[in-house]
Amino acid sequence: MKLKSKKKKGFTLIELVAVVAILAILAAVLVPSVGGYITRSRKAAVITQCREFVNAVETYDLTAKAKIEKTKKVSDLVGDGKVLTNADLLTDTKLDKIQEITIEKAREINADDGALDKIKINKDTHIFESYAKIDNK
Repeated sequence: MKLKSKKKKGFTLIELVAVVAILAILAAVLVPSVGGYITRSRKAAVITQCREFVNAVETYDLTAKAKIEKTKKVSDLVGDGKVLTNADLLTDTKLDKIQEITIEKAREINADDGALDKIKINKDTHIFESYAKIDNK
């Protein structure tokens, strides 16, 4: 008489706990780095918007008879019926992260190679908050 052996199907409790532990370790390692990538990309967006704004202002200064004051803010120059938009220098560009920044500050950020480390982003609105000069001596 042959005995039929039953094959066990499924996972044991120890195997399931081991898988959950491995997933928890991976999550603990990856979550902070993903958050860092998101913050870094928001800072990079601020730098990109500063570059676009500075390029538009410099182009305007070279082609127009009058120069723009360097204390003017983005919100004063970009938008419906405003200088840079009317000159078709910033037609489809969004400068939503740097609305309250001046030309002078945008040029400073644009010229700084280490700007990515010095930019502060508002955590609630994800808009440019401040730019701190850090001397690495």
